[in-house]
Amino acid sequence: MAEQFFLDEDEVSAAAKELRAVGGRLDDLSKWLIGGLDMTRGCWGDDDIGKAFVKNYLKYADVGEMGSAAAAANADAMGENIMKLSEQFVGLDEEAVRRMDKSIKFETKKD
Repeated sequence: MAEQFFLDEDEVSAAAKELRAVGGRLDDLSKWLIGGLDMTRGCWGDDDIGKAFVKNYLKYADVGEMGSAAAAANADAMGENIMKLSEQFVGLDEEAVRRMDKSIKFETKKD
């Protein structure tokens, strides 16, 4: 176990906020992608080429849609969880200091 551990609250907070912002941008891009794909669904026709396209394309498009939405949600959740863990760590550290202060009794000599 490490003898010393330091957590820079400001750095962790900034990184967590940036990760959440990335999640927001990914969410916007995911919605744009899904909207674009939804607008083109069915435009390839019912002939053999259109059916082949549907067979080979849609399953991957659907996976891409789900993956992009999940990536956005995961980035946002990671940022939120990192922030919560940072707050809990700081709280534990402060609680440890309070307990140590209570357990140490300083005696002063009176002259």
